[in-house]
This record gives sequence, C-alpha cells and structure tokens, in this order.
Amino acid sequence: MFHRDEEEKVCISLCDFQFDDDCKRRLHSMLKGKLCSSSIELKPFSKQFNLLNTISLSPYASSSNTSFYQDVRIVYKYNLIIITQGSDLILLDYQSKQYLKSISIENGITSIEIDNAEEFLYLLVINYSTKCFSLQKHDLNQLVSSGGNNSLLWKNSYGFYFRDDEHISQRKIALKEVNSKQYVYLMYFTDGLVVYNGSNGELDHSFVDLYYNYFMKFNEKGQILTSSLNGLGKYTFCLEENKWKEEETEPLYASVEGIHYEKSSQLIYTIEDSYFIAWYDEQFNVENKKLDLQQITAMTIDERRGEIYIISSDRNLNIYN
Repeated sequence: MFHRDEEEKVCISLCDFQFDDDCKRRLHSMLKGKLCSSSIELKPFSKQFNLLNTISLSPYASSSNTSFYQDVRIVYKYNLIIITQGSDLILLDYQSKQYLKSISIENGITSIEIDNAEEFLYLLVINYSTKCFSLQKHDLNQLVSSGGNNSLLWKNSYGFYFRDDEHISQRKIALKEVNSKQYVYLMYFTDGLVVYNGSNGELDHSFVDLYYNYFMKFNEKGQILTSSLNGLGKYTFCLEENKWKEEETEPLYASVEGIHYEKSSQLIYTIEDSYFIAWYDEQFNVENKKLDLQQITAMTIDERRGEIYIISSDRNLNIYN
C-alpha cells in the first residue's frame, strides 16, 4: 500500500498475514534490495588502471597470521570494506579507507559473499588438515556492532571433502535467489556444483555434470560463468531437464584463478597466472589485458564508483579507476 505524506515523501506499508519472523524478514530484505538496486546508478570501470590509492594491510594483521588475503567485498549499507585473512575479517571504512577493527571468526576463511539487501554475510571456511569445508551465515548488523558476538545464524559441519587439493585455498562461493529463496553455490572440481539452502545451510541439490571448474559467477541473465585451468565456460539452466547446459566455452592458455562479472558493462574480468587481469565480453572475446601487476590474491569491483580493488601478495590494497 502506497501513500504520500505532507512533504510528498513516498511511504510504503506492507501487509503480511504470515506470522513467521524469518519469512517477514526475508520479504523486508527483498523489498529493500529491489528498491535500492533500482535507484542506484552503476558506473563501469574505465579499464585505464589509474592508481588512486594504496593501503598497506600489514599493520592490521595479527602477529601470528601470515596468510595471504583471500577475498575482499564492499558493504555499502554499513560503509565498509571487508577483507579476509586466515581467521580474521579486517574492516576498513569505505569512504576514508581507514582501519576500523578485525574480527576473528575461524581459521581458513577463503571466500565471503553478501546478499543483495546487505543483511547477511556468508563465509566459506576450509580445514586445511582434513581438506573439508564448512559454510557459515552471519547477521551483518550483529557482526559489525558486536564484533562477531551472537552474529552466527548457522554453520554446517565439515562434512564435505575436496579430493583435489589444487587451488583449495582459492575456492569461492556465489549467491543466487530462486523463487524468493536464497541459495549458496559452491563449485567442486571433480564432483560438480553443489547448492545449499541459504536459510539453514542444508544441502539442497547438486549438479554432477558441472565438473572440472574452480570458480563461478552469475551474470544478469542468471547464467553461470565458470573458469578453470582450461578456460572459460557459460551454462544456462534447462528446467525441463533439470540441468545446466553448456552454451559456449573459450580455451585459454593461462591458469584462470578468479572470475568477476561487472553488471554495468556485462564484462567478465579474470585473474590469470596470478599476475595479470584480462577482460572479455559475454561471448568470451578478449578485449584487453593488464599485465604489469604484483601477484594478485584477491579482487572485487566497486560498481558505484567504477573502481577495482586488487590485493597483492605484498599485502597492499590497490584501488584503480
């Protein structure tokens, strides 16, 4: 129900006859995400790689933490940059880039993802001694305000084993909403794609035919973009056959160690051979490459400012426009 007050501000009232709190919260989050995403203008990256800022992350790591920085994400709602290192989440102020605090979660964090409404943080945690992984879901508001206390909503057990240990530290998760439900996607190398229920962390289903891939992202059409040691791939879900069908592939003569999708330009950015970034259109035609970079350990795209964040092995966060 919509109405306007005396100052001509639009007000929205929601009538929901379900009494399940989780359901109400999910509906509220979806509405906020839709309203926010429709009003925000996205700015594509210029691909000029003009260096804007370099932030040394070394002072913010605990003395016992020698791990590389594995992932980085921006949380606009809380004005944060979140960086993972070993067991720690390092929080920087998005505007000033100043260090705020570190939150210790659990050793082996290799991937983080934020839902569209920026309500929840999903983590992939790997036990390197057993080569098993666990997924976690945290309430972002609780995580930020309490430093991790009481933020954990669920955590599944270390029940799944990576038989292939190559690139185990670079595994990444992806999120996708299907019929108003959140799902967490994780790509195995030999066993295909596994999908978890975002509400409770339970295994929902798997697609064994999507094997020999390491990394994945969803594009605006809901297709899966994959990268592996062999190149790039694109898959479309076929409802009648309940499977992901390969649309096209592109062999590459480089080790692809990460994939990112820019919504505003529909370009695919890849980390290749650890030292350079390439970008492709959605037909996998290469547009260009940036070669003279320090070894890359993590990357994300700020689509509101048209900037790329790259964390290198020298423990610096470099921001380019």
